[in-house]
Amino acid sequence: KKQNIAMNRDDTISFTKSNKGYKELTETESSIVENSNNEAGKIYDIYKILSREEYSLSKSINAFINEFKTKYSKAENIMNIKPRNIMKEVVNEIEECVKIVNTSFNNTELRGEDSKNGSFIRQATEMYIFNKIYFILIEIYKLKYKEQNDKYLSQKNKINKTLDVEGVFKHLEIKKKFRGDDSIPFKVSIDLINKMEFEQLPRKKFENLIQSNLEMRNSILSSSQGKHELDSMDDELPLIIYLATQVRINNFPAELNLVDDYLKSTIRDDLIQNKMLMNLQSSVLYITNSWYSDDK
Repeated sequence: KKQNIAMNRDDTISFTKSNKGYKELTETESSIVENSNNEAGKIYDIYKILSREEYSLSKSINAFINEFKTKYSKAENIMNIKPRNIMKEVVNEIEECVKIVNTSFNNTELRGEDSKNGSFIRQATEMYIFNKIYFILIEIYKLKYKEQNDKYLSQKNKINKTLDVEGVFKHLEIKKKFRGDDSIPFKVSIDLINKMEFEQLPRKKFENLIQSNLEMRNSILSSSQGKHELDSMDDELPLIIYLATQVRINNFPAELNLVDDYLKSTIRDDLIQNKMLMNLQSSVLYITNSWYSDDK
C-alpha cells in the first residue's frame, strides 16, 4: 500500500546485503526502520486527507492558503503588521485543522498520541500548510528584520576579517578547557545551525538548534575525555556567541525570529525549552551592538 513511501524490512535487508561494508540489520535496527516507516506512512495518510478536494476541511485549508498568498505577497500589505501576528494566524489555522481531524477520525493510532514527536496529525498539518506558504512567510521576516540583519552581517564579517578563531576565543574569554581540539572548533554544531535555513517547518528549524547545543556539549565531553562539561551560563553563552560569528545563514536574525514567533504562538508544551534560541538571539544582539564597544 505504501511502497512509494518507504522500504519494507526485506527490501532493507536486501539493500544492506548487496553493498559491501554493510551488515544485515539486527532485529533492533530493523525495528527502528519499521517504526520510522510506519510513522511516515501515518503522516502520509493524514496528508492525503488534507489534500482531498471533496472534503470541506481541504476546501477550508486551501481557502486560507489562497487568502494568505493574496494578503501577504505584496510588501506594502505587511509594512504595518507584526510578523508574530501573521505567524499566529498560521498557527491558529493549524490548531483548528488538528481539532477537526481529531474529532472526525476516531483513530488513536493515526493520531499518534504517544509519539515523542507529537501528534501525527499535527505534523502532517504543519507540513501541508507551511510547505505551501513558507516562501511568502520567510520573505516577510526577511523584510521586517532587514536592518538588523544588515548590521549583524556587517559586524560579523568585520570580526572574521580581523580575528582568527583563537582571536575570537580570546575576545570572548572562552576557557581553554572548552575550546576543543578540532581544526574548526564545533564545526558540527555550526553546520546544524546552518541547516535550519533549508528547513521549511519552524519546528524542524528549532530541532536543529537543540541538536546543535547538544553536539556542542558532547564535543566538550569527548575532547576532554569526560573531564569537563558546561555547567554554567557564564561558560556556555560565550561559546554560543562564537557559533553565531561562524554561521553562514544570510538572514540569520530573520530565521531566529521566525522560530521564536512560532514557539510563542503554539500551545505545544514540548517546545517550551528554547534556551538555545534565546541565547542565539542574545548573541546576535551582542555581535551587532556590543562587540567593539568592549574594546573601548
